[in-house]
Amino acid sequence: MKLRRLYTLLILSLLCASIYAQTVKLDAPSHCTVGEKIQVVYTIDVSSIEDVSLGDFPGFDILYGPSISSSSEYSYINGRATQREVTYISLTLVARQKGKFHIPAITIRTKGKNCRSRSAEVTVSQGSANKGQGHQSPGTHQPSSPSHRSTSGNISKDDLFITAEVNKRNVYEQEALVLTYKIYSAVHLRNITGKMPELDGFHCQELENKPQLSLSAETYNGRRYLTAVWRKYVLIPQKGGHLHIPSVNFDAECEIVNPTMDLIDEFFNGGGLANVVVKTIATPAIDIDVKSLPTPKPDDFSGAVGHYAISSSLSPTDVKANDASTYCLVVSGSGNMKLISAPKPNFPADFESYDPKTDDKTKISAQGNEGNLAFDYIIVPRHEGKYEIEPMNFTYFDIQSGKYVTLKTDKYTMNVAKGRGTRHSNSQEDLKVLSNDIHYIMKGDADIVKNQDDYFGTTPYILTYIGILAIFGTAFALLRRQAQLNANVARQRGRRASRAAQKRLKKASVLLARNDANAFYDEVLRALLGYAGDKLNISTQELNKDNVALTFRQRGVGEELVTRFIDVLSQCEFARFAPGDPSQTMDTIYHSAIEAINEMENVI
Repeated sequence: MKLRRLYTLLILSLLCASIYAQTVKLDAPSHCTVGEKIQVVYTIDVSSIEDVSLGDFPGFDILYGPSISSSSEYSYINGRATQREVTYISLTLVARQKGKFHIPAITIRTKGKNCRSRSAEVTVSQGSANKGQGHQSPGTHQPSSPSHRSTSGNISKDDLFITAEVNKRNVYEQEALVLTYKIYSAVHLRNITGKMPELDGFHCQELENKPQLSLSAETYNGRRYLTAVWRKYVLIPQKGGHLHIPSVNFDAECEIVNPTMDLIDEFFNGGGLANVVVKTIATPAIDIDVKSLPTPKPDDFSGAVGHYAISSSLSPTDVKANDASTYCLVVSGSGNMKLISAPKPNFPADFESYDPKTDDKTKISAQGNEGNLAFDYIIVPRHEGKYEIEPMNFTYFDIQSGKYVTLKTDKYTMNVAKGRGTRHSNSQEDLKVLSNDIHYIMKGDADIVKNQDDYFGTTPYILTYIGILAIFGTAFALLRRQAQLNANVARQRGRRASRAAQKRLKKASVLLARNDANAFYDEVLRALLGYAGDKLNISTQELNKDNVALTFRQRGVGEELVTRFIDVLSQCEFARFAPGDPSQTMDTIYHSAIEAINEMENVI
């Protein structure tokens, strides 16, 4: 029983391994000629790989590779969207001799597992003359037959080119079309530069601009290429007739490997095996036939071309005279929405209206622009009454039917109540006057307020201003004086000296009551030395008894008071280690310190 389970697990493991290995595919041509370049592409269904092990390529020289790129492929089947991550490993080979040769299998390591591809057989025959080129239609590129040879360092028009394609060649004026530039490369393309030319008669918008090109493998005219969409543009023709999209030149930097280069000579002489070649490639020109819009055009034609729908709203519908209301018209659909002009409304003559505010909520698409445009009209009724707002027309040219289509909004009724300072007016003559620039002077039972005695120019008015000026001048002088005092740091320290010393002595009195001798003497010393330092503006590094005594004498303090102040400092230092009654000594020093500081304050 256990042996049967073991066999079952072994078979399942082999099946899983074979299924996993089958995700690596090899694409290579079955025939080529001597000297022809071919492209070999290995494809694996993963987003990234860890390592690649290449075999030998007998009968071929590797011009470039392996080049690794990845892309995402999306599909939508039966209402379900799926995403496929694909990694491509491509090599460019050149056949050097006639015969049958094998393109070897490669081993790819991804997600900790090894996957191996199959091998392929290529028959190399002797080269033949180039076949003639057929007629090239505008917007296409017809490469020569596979027998065309290109040597190392020489990039032919079949190795690298860009196509220009449009989704429509016959359009109406103002109808959008999409122009696509696509790169086809069979060489190592490092960089490509170019820009859109000036287009006469077109309004141009870029459809999408991805910072990084997404490469994918594609077979074109029997040859394998790496392709990418370079740019997409939405073009809207602005006039009828024969319009021309000119050719565009691109400068492409390609890396070419020289297979005949002597590696030993290259090592000693410097340089690299790869040469960077700048190749100028040109896109084909394209002609577009543009049909003019049918005439005569309707008088209310908005310039819109495409397919549209409209909706409208009025808010509020019940207002007072001279109050504002908003009439909103929303145009939705797809087409040349950026070029639509605001429709002209037909409001009653008694209404005053303003230019509409446009809210643009459109985005670029293959149809031009799609989304909606909202036009908000502010309207102000000037007199009371009941008014009918007639439907607004929006006329556009429909691409599918080839006809002009007129859409209408709803009809609205607005009830306008009497406002302040208005009068009832229904006469046609009054309505004509309102359409002019000069409107009625407001009449009616407006409130009239009796003018009181003027305060301006009276005596209280003048005295008030004088008082304000006096207060301002006094405050300015005080603030200026305070700023000058604050600028004198030494003076400020001197003024705060006594206050700081009193705080320390107050703390010393608490220590005296606790009979804490050491802390008491430290606090008294801080009070005396701190007072001297602040009063005399002496720094902490220079604060000692000699400097204190000398500075006091320079300030005009008497010798007796200087001696007593220094004696208190000395007694305070000595008392901590002196024998006797500590409490009596502490009390004596405390009072002596207070007396010395008070007397100094009277002198300095």
